[in-house]
Amino acid sequence: MKALLVAGMLLLTACSAPAEQSLVRAATLQAWTGFNPHTPNQGNSIGLAIGNLIYPSPFVVGTDLRPVLNRDLLDSAHLTEASPQTVVYKIKSGARWSDGTPITAGDFAYLWRHMSGRVKDAQLAAAVGYDAVADVRSSDSGATVTVVFSRPFGEWRSLFAQLLPAHFMRGRDWNTGLATTVPPGAGPFTVASNQAGQYLRLRRNPNWNGPRPQLDGLDLIYVKDTQAAVQALANGELDLAALDPGQGTMSQLKAVPYVRADLVASTDLQLMAFQFGHRRTGTPAVRQAIATALDVSQLAVKTFGPEAAAFLSANHVIARGAPGYTDNLPAGYGRGDAAGAARVLEAAGYVRGADGYFADNGQALELRHTVASGSAIDTQLAVLAQAMLKPAGIKLTVATVPDSVYFDRVLIPGDYDTLSFQYPGSAYPVSWSQALYGCEGGYNFQRFCDKRVDALFARAIATTDETRRLRLADGIDARLWDTLALMPLFTVPALVARSTRLTGFQAHPLSEWQLAGAASWGLT
Repeated sequence: MKALLVAGMLLLTACSAPAEQSLVRAATLQAWTGFNPHTPNQGNSIGLAIGNLIYPSPFVVGTDLRPVLNRDLLDSAHLTEASPQTVVYKIKSGARWSDGTPITAGDFAYLWRHMSGRVKDAQLAAAVGYDAVADVRSSDSGATVTVVFSRPFGEWRSLFAQLLPAHFMRGRDWNTGLATTVPPGAGPFTVASNQAGQYLRLRRNPNWNGPRPQLDGLDLIYVKDTQAAVQALANGELDLAALDPGQGTMSQLKAVPYVRADLVASTDLQLMAFQFGHRRTGTPAVRQAIATALDVSQLAVKTFGPEAAAFLSANHVIARGAPGYTDNLPAGYGRGDAAGAARVLEAAGYVRGADGYFADNGQALELRHTVASGSAIDTQLAVLAQAMLKPAGIKLTVATVPDSVYFDRVLIPGDYDTLSFQYPGSAYPVSWSQALYGCEGGYNFQRFCDKRVDALFARAIATTDETRRLRLADGIDARLWDTLALMPLFTVPALVARSTRLTGFQAHPLSEWQLAGAASWGLT
């Protein structure tokens, strides 16, 4: 049935385009919820990927995870003063939005005002660094942008990514103004039409300032089910799909002619989350017992297969494969020690009952682990974790909720005891991680707050020397292991399947940049 629904959506997108057009049909298992990737609910992995395709950024990130100047937007971007820290951007002549409006310093200033917290009630995801900016100045009729900082910010190249069109946003609400409204873009492709929860049509931007793309456009199609996407690939109805990398999926794809499937290392980190706002998981002994009982290696192997050892990642801040990664897993965690977990609980005063489960003051230690219905990886991990925690005397009840309500009804209000989720990697790991672990972090749905962690982040973020910043990141990771804010499990490899017709595609270790190279794609 789901395969028929996918076919129907593909037919709808095909009917709207002339047959001679060169269009790539790409599937995503995650739904986009709008076009402002700077808000928590619209800035999921696919929202960021769409944003990096349609919006301009001063720096783009290559497959080596190093930021490089975006010469389609800027002629230069230089740190011109150390005190106060000052960065000057020179906008390239002819850089403009898809509606013909020039890109100016006003677009930089608009994003800064909202991301810095100066606009009341603006919902922000990862806004680290913008509050360190004292002023954004315009000169040369808006072609030169001078950014003056009130304090040092080492990862300054991360700022002003995915600029929004200030002229279009004027009078529109930051939080909801782009939830359904299609904005002008400034990438090689721009949004032609959007059918939320079904498909997104992207077409060549006639006002694009860079090299002309080979393709006329992309049709991005939301598919709820991996099996439906595999079938659509086999039927020749899709050219590209990023899929849940379970063991069975890869073997299915290898049997499909004219489809190439690759398991690509990524820096997207899978974590076990504990809700600090709940009495049970807010108790250190409970988190420590869970971390002791879980066997991280078996979680990975049973999810991805025997090659999964290459994906184990034991650092909260810098994922395996990224520059500066070190394995800091404490000796007692992640090794499946059920007896050791039981000892942790007993030492904290928990008593094991006749049913084999621990209780505290007569109340059973029963935790609700919440899973989104469309996530095969999270569902698999829930079942495995449930089995691993049982011999440790911890009862884990799995609650599955529809994808459509998972974010608004589970994550944002913190309505869970435990869950697992993927946090996208970044070329700017320190500032990006603060959004997850900082007391006021935009992605800190677990309600974790530790003033020492905040102070360590502040020091690292203010450090312009990368080597020293990475050393400080190690100190942050050590403190996060002490508090067990979250438990890193492994990096999630990207299973990318594509038609052999698709040329120029290069898989990216960061999911948010997976679509960004579309200007170089072609079809044979």
